[in-house]
Amino acid sequence: MGNRTIIQLVNVKIKKESMPLIARALRSKKGGVPANIQRFLDVMTMDDEGILHLNRVAFNFSSYGVPEDDVTSDRQSGVWYFIGDLAAWLKSHCEMGGRIIEHSEDSSGTAWGWEFDGKGGVSYFKIDHADRRKR
Repeated sequence: MGNRTIIQLVNVKIKKESMPLIARALRSKKGGVPANIQRFLDVMTMDDEGILHLNRVAFNFSSYGVPEDDVTSDRQSGVWYFIGDLAAWLKSHCEMGGRIIEHSEDSSGTAWGWEFDGKGGVSYFKIDHADRRKR
């Protein structure tokens, strides 16, 4: 069992030449995509500009601070697995600068994520907040 975290998509933009492939993967419910990746694609949408969003309708809860009539959100809370695999699968299709960020809902304040370089690579980062001051 995993811990609850929030996943956030920040300007994850698909390259023009990859948009048809990603659109097919988002529409398809089977075939061609590993199951651990398909789980994410099932709850994502892509707008006309190629930016990926999480589809709030696919979740059984609403996003904090998002109007009820807005069916997309850039963040969702849940127990997430294989986010690194999603980043690895998307890396050759994304423009530079987009990020997938995951952060803990517990008091640790830990956040980690993946940033796309636009050249088929992705960098992993981690921010581990711990108050190490002596009291």
